[in-house]
Amino acid sequence: MDDVVFATFDECEPQYSQIPFFSGALKSIIAVGTFVTVNGGIYRIVSYDTKQKTLKINSFIDFTGSEITHVPIFSGAGREHVEVVQTLNGIIMSPSLLTSVVFILRPSDLLTGKYVGGDGMEDIYVVRFRSDGKGISKSFVPFPDDSPYYPVVESSYALEVYKDLSRFADSAASILTRAAESQGTLCTGRQHFDIHPRTWAYIKNKLGVETHPVEVTTHRKRTLAGLKTATYSQVHQCEYIRLETEAHMDALVRTLGPTSVMGNRVKRPKVGFPFQAGTRSVLNQVKGVSDDDIDEGAKFKRRTTSRGFDICSDGEIARLYVRYERHILGTNNDPSAQLQACLQYNLLEREEREELEFAHGTQFEYQEQLYEIFGVSLERITAVPLDAVDEEDAIYFTGDADRQQLNDLIIAYN
Repeated sequence: MDDVVFATFDECEPQYSQIPFFSGALKSIIAVGTFVTVNGGIYRIVSYDTKQKTLKINSFIDFTGSEITHVPIFSGAGREHVEVVQTLNGIIMSPSLLTSVVFILRPSDLLTGKYVGGDGMEDIYVVRFRSDGKGISKSFVPFPDDSPYYPVVESSYALEVYKDLSRFADSAASILTRAAESQGTLCTGRQHFDIHPRTWAYIKNKLGVETHPVEVTTHRKRTLAGLKTATYSQVHQCEYIRLETEAHMDALVRTLGPTSVMGNRVKRPKVGFPFQAGTRSVLNQVKGVSDDDIDEGAKFKRRTTSRGFDICSDGEIARLYVRYERHILGTNNDPSAQLQACLQYNLLEREEREELEFAHGTQFEYQEQLYEIFGVSLERITAVPLDAVDEEDAIYFTGDADRQQLNDLIIAYN
């Protein structure tokens, strides 16, 4: 593994037209332009050397560890994801050292139906800037498939996993947002959807829980020549995952987002008019139990009466079995830890905010340092540390998003 420094950000652009290569670590074909992790770091694959059998990859670092002067995302799309910054650093390495795939999107991508992602999904990151403080390239695409130079027909490894995770989250949401009053207080629901073997391997790795071998029998009815109708049965060798503790629920949220363990008990709202839960709103939640309440020595049985979330798959079809309960906001009912986290998010995301004037001398705290507004213009707002003697250490707020974030900082400080 050798370090490399790219001369320009143009050199960091992936060579999307290259044929995908095989990764023994991931046991699959990986496309150039995929975001991956290596030794805990986040990178994008720039190119593959077919002669040396090596990868050149470009580093993306945590926003808080960068030296750019923009403010982080405090509200709106991307707030619940880790923000990263593109750098000019990289490494040359063997494909065998790849750890896993991750997903990096722009905040605007998360607002589209195409790439909608759950807040809090651990492997979804957002990017807005490069390490020189300028915005990410307009040619940036979250997946190799989005490039006009992508050379193959089938979806890339990363996009296939991302789409399957979205189907997974949608299936869980369809159970947990059921509006029928006939559900009662303690409820069960089931869904199934197609899944790729690579996604099933990804999910098992992320959840890190024990799998149980089970057999699932399915039946198919076919009409044959001579108008003879017959039924065929097929036995599938599956793996079964049971999630029932608070730690399991946290792992599920990190993998799929909060929609995997809770949902508003409402009909589907119209596009552009989201439903906002409030006091006395009725929700469905999957509530985990304490680890102390689990009998580790008990023999696994598929049938159970405990609350939880089960996943069964043969690597082609995933089946969800969800056992959940009703919760009314603002009552004495005990909300799950995951629901409490969402309620805290709603408080911070309140729609009605006090309007503050960006006046010279207004103070706020940013990265554990006090700043005051030094200058206000139509183009930007300039702020400097309280002990600064000039604008050398100034930070700048430009555009509506930056101004909204500055407003959040001022509200938090005051």
